[in-house]
Amino acid sequence: MKNSLIILVNSIVILLAISINIRNEIENTTSYLESNLSIIKSSLLTLAYRNERYAKYISLAVNNNNNQLGQSLVTVHHYPELNEFGFNRGQYKDNLLNGTLVGIGEPSPSALTDTFIFPTIDDLWAEKHHLNINYNYYYVSYLNEYFYVSSKYTSTFFKLPPNIFETQDYNEQRSYYKSEKELKKGFYFSQPYIDIVTKQKIFSIKSPIYSNDKIIGDIGVDVPLTSITSAITLPKALHSSIFIYLYAMSTQQEIILRKGLHIFWPIIDVQKTIDDFLHIHAEVDIRYVLRSAAPNIALVLILIILLNYLMMRVERHKIQQQTYKKEARTDLLTGLYNRRVLLSIVVNLIEQCRISYNAVSLIVIDANGFKAINDNYGHDIGDAALKHISSQIFLLSRSTDICIRLGGDEFCLILPYVTQAQALKLASRLESSISITRFCHHDIYTSITTSCTQIQADETIDNALIRADKQLYKNKRNRYKANKKTEKSHQDK
Repeated sequence: MKNSLIILVNSIVILLAISINIRNEIENTTSYLESNLSIIKSSLLTLAYRNERYAKYISLAVNNNNNQLGQSLVTVHHYPELNEFGFNRGQYKDNLLNGTLVGIGEPSPSALTDTFIFPTIDDLWAEKHHLNINYNYYYVSYLNEYFYVSSKYTSTFFKLPPNIFETQDYNEQRSYYKSEKELKKGFYFSQPYIDIVTKQKIFSIKSPIYSNDKIIGDIGVDVPLTSITSAITLPKALHSSIFIYLYAMSTQQEIILRKGLHIFWPIIDVQKTIDDFLHIHAEVDIRYVLRSAAPNIALVLILIILLNYLMMRVERHKIQQQTYKKEARTDLLTGLYNRRVLLSIVVNLIEQCRISYNAVSLIVIDANGFKAINDNYGHDIGDAALKHISSQIFLLSRSTDICIRLGGDEFCLILPYVTQAQALKLASRLESSISITRFCHHDIYTSITTSCTQIQADETIDNALIRADKQLYKNKRNRYKANKKTEKSHQDK
């Protein structure tokens, strides 16, 4: 029962330790990912609100159309061999701007008058901002069908597809086709697509440019998907067990940013809402949590093992001490108490009975003819006789009685809650039971003589034993005389 309880307690402790460590690992990993995703969200929204501000500023400039200095900084060239127009394409170096303009075919007259916008855009894009994701700005004119991007790209780097402004993908990304709810907010996130310049998979944050309340273009920020992934700092151990993706609400599409090889059972799912139409998720497989928690679990298990070992040593020491105490007051031959208990257990028992006004009696027992058995049959048979007497005493006594071997062939039985009259009946049963039972392979029997007394209220155990001993010797003499008389009568016959 005790061992089962120990096993149960240990099992509960181990399960608690494992569950607490796993829960802590889940909480720590969740907190870590939430922090990273919050930074990504903050960076993207910073770009979005900044882009909205740029859009308002450029819309104001378009409506005023009074930047003559800006027009003098820009020369738009036609490249017949490329079927393009623009500047900073690597052929003419007469441009003072940092961006690249590229359109299809020859520039229209209205496209040439747009040149005042580009210095304004350059000044806005030149603002210094420290974010943990990479990005590129661009401006697209739907009216004049050109792109203006924030970096210089030569014609060898990329070429516009000849029908770019007629494709479905291009038109679906235009602000013109967005809902009133998205436009009212001032910006929106596009679906991921392959950038025609960098050939990377990106998504754009766009804001519309207005002229007389009509959308004439978009200003946007291109964010490579790999930039978001690299901005999330992950422990190396987490790389193979994490799934990071953007979720587009409008198309219910998962856009994978990173997917580890070991995604079996996601136990952590952290998400951040970037806007009403775009969420970012990070899911972590249970195996990462178990691997991360394993060292702490192992440490707890080692501590539990050590604690159990120490408890076992303490318990063993306690049992050993109890054994020593028991052996110190136990007779090795018979297994009964020895006379040391008279000063401890017996004294306490007598005191308890006195307090509760209950009787305590004792029976003193002495083997008859024990010396003759030893002399005639040897000490082994003598020991067998003592064991026989002690076993009968133990069998006929109650669990509350105290059975004692006083020494040699003398025994004592302490009987709590028993009067002298009751003790005399038990003594008679003992004498009868011992005398009629053979105790060894020799056809011999042994017998005992007893005396009984009830311990007085003001009497010590020693005094009671003295009185009982005196009565015992009287009984033995009377028995001896009776036996002699019986023998003589047999001889006379």
